[in-house]
Amino acid sequence: MNRFFVWCKTGSTAGRMIFAVILLAFFILFSLFLWFISYLEMKGPGQPGEVVVTIPRGASFDDIAEILTQKKLVTEDIRFK
Repeated sequence: MNRFFVWCKTGSTAGRMIFAVILLAFFILFSLFLWFISYLEMKGPGQPGEVVVTIPRGASFDDIAEILTQKKLVTEDIRFK
């Protein structure tokens, strides 16, 4: 760590500028990454135009057909092959 501070004081101006640009780029990329993560969380299911259907574990095909019919996602009889 002491070598780093000595380099900051005695290093070349070009070297310090390159280091500053790399550090700035890292912070910009990191902030974009955090923004993207928050964007994905906000975009989760339940947005307008999307329908979320919870199907219980172990549900039979008839149960799934009943759930879809109740949600009015299907208007005709469902037949599973």
